[in-house]
Formats: sequence, structure tokens, C-alpha cells
Amino acid sequence: MRILALTGMPGAGKSTVASLALEDGIPVITMGDAVRQELKKRGMAPTPFNFDLLTKGLREERGDAVIATLTLSLILDQHKDNAELLVIDGVRSMPEVYEMKKWSFVKSVTVMAVLSPFKERFSRLYGRGRAGDPKKEDELRKRDEAELSVGLGSVIALADVFVVNDGVLSSFVLEAKHRLSSWQKSDTRCN
Repeated sequence: MRILALTGMPGAGKSTVASLALEDGIPVITMGDAVRQELKKRGMAPTPFNFDLLTKGLREERGDAVIATLTLSLILDQHKDNAELLVIDGVRSMPEVYEMKKWSFVKSVTVMAVLSPFKERFSRLYGRGRAGDPKKEDELRKRDEAELSVGLGSVIALADVFVVNDGVLSSFVLEAKHRLSSWQKSDTRCN
């Protein structure tokens, strides 16, 4: 199996890339779903506060790669370990990437960083109106700082390929489709 690990700041456009992969018939696993499953097991409400609290607690208890380990369980539960290609959405630390590379069924892991300016990301997140999305720019800055504190910046900086989402959706979609197609045809990179 070859894995495309999506990373990027909140609101950058990772979900759009994941949706494009699904349209191409590539299975997608979202790391946040593994955390939400753990919330449910523990009888915790799926609020943004509980999500962050559990994620931090799990990392403290079981190490920085714990969310990847939980994601592996989700992959195995859904029998997606037999797929040739898999997109994993929401990678936030290099230990998570290193953990994925250890999985016995994995041939390669390519990290794709989705980049987007702060103002664009805020506008997207504010506009979608999900519970926990920022209502003020300062709220997004705090969320960004929390994400960066677990190592997200390192994953973005060390990514194999970058896709820029700077406000023109049609251009972003075309570039993301090109990168996905290149990855599907190659062994490692999304040229």
C-alpha cells in the first residue's frame, strides 16, 4: 500500500483534497475520526474542547504517535489495509508519519501539505459555521498555535509536495487533481 498523508493548518483545504481522492475511488481515513471513536469509547461528548483535551492527554500518556496508532486500528477495522492506495487526512506530527512508515502493509508514505494564507483560512472556517470553528481571528491564531505546538509545522516544512490554496477554488482543485494523479501513477512523489 502507498499512503498519501495530508497535512496543513486548519481551513487550508485538506478536506477538499480528500474529497477529490474519494471521487477517484481512493479510500480516505481521517485521523480525527480515530479520536472521535476514542471519545465515544470513553463516553465523552464530541465537543471541540473534549477533542483537544483527549488528544493532548493521549499524547502525554502514550506518546506523540498515538493518533497514528489509533488510526491504524480504524484502518484495520474498516479493512482498508488491503487497498493499493490510501489517503490519510489530518497528519499533525512527524512521529505520526514515522509510525505509518513502520506499518507492515505500507510500501511508501508521501506527505502532501496544503498551504493557505491565514485570512483565507479564517474566512473559510468562519463561513462554514461548524461547532468549534473560530468566530474571531484571534481564536484561529490560538488554534494554530495549539496545532503548531504538537509538531504540525515540522510536517508541513518536511512535506514531499505542496499544494497552494490561495483563494481561487478552481485553480486549487486543478492543482490538487494533478498532484493526486501524479501520486497515483508514481511510487513516491506527486510531481
